[in-house]
Amino acid sequence: MRYRILAASAAITVLATACAASSCTSKRPPVRTSRRRTCLLPARRTTDVATPELTSVVIPAFNEGPAVAEVVRALAGAGRWHEIIVVDDGSADDTAERARAAGATVVRHPYNKGNGAAVKSGIRHAAGEFVLIVDGDGQHRAADAARIVARLGEYDLVIGARSTGTQATHARLMGNAALNWLAGYLTGRTIPDLTSGFRGARRSQLREFLHLLPNGFSTPTTTTLAFIKAGYNVRFEPIEERTVDGEPSLLARAAHERGTIHVRACFDGAGRITRFVWWHL
Repeated sequence: MRYRILAASAAITVLATACAASSCTSKRPPVRTSRRRTCLLPARRTTDVATPELTSVVIPAFNEGPAVAEVVRALAGAGRWHEIIVVDDGSADDTAERARAAGATVVRHPYNKGNGAAVKSGIRHAAGEFVLIVDGDGQHRAADAARIVARLGEYDLVIGARSTGTQATHARLMGNAALNWLAGYLTGRTIPDLTSGFRGARRSQLREFLHLLPNGFSTPTTTTLAFIKAGYNVRFEPIEERTVDGEPSLLARAAHERGTIHVRACFDGAGRITRFVWWHL
């Protein structure tokens, strides 16, 4: 008799459990499949290591008709870039036409706004996850572009630091050395090349500071100080400017001979450092 009671009790328990499960199932909406849940998750994805395929090259150019086509072709031969963008900053020559003929995407300003404005336009138009900024005057070696990009991911900002041996004039060398020392003193770390325009970073991080970047020549100074102040990882990658038999190349030498440009760059850089000091007083 006792066994019959236990068996009946067990049967009732099983039946009650089954009914409860059936009731809960009938009231619940159908469970979505894992594929459906995956589709509802945010699609944001970033890559830890940069490659040329993920990198947009931005080349600010003003009256660089004689040089820009060679710069674009050399870069195209150095890697399979996501895109090469030349920003024609209101040039009076055929800069845009030559860049387009060489295979670049061209963004044109209706008038000259400044090197920094051209860089900002390039960043806004860039579709790659990473951005590499290259001067349009031919002073940078295309082979160094891949080296700079390879460091991105491990570092947030990678700057092509020029050696003192490839500085065109003593005046430029002394001016840059003074700016480097002052910036290093203010940031607490060694800065070998504050004004180099050859640099790469993740596009999203560059856009964080887009509103701070000036339209003039001190964009490199501003991005360097901003990245360091924000606590990002910054690396200075040693590079050499293009040379022929130990002398600057014809394209680079022509750019260096524009003395007023480098004087303006130094003054712009000094101005940005002065404002940096004022903000921290």
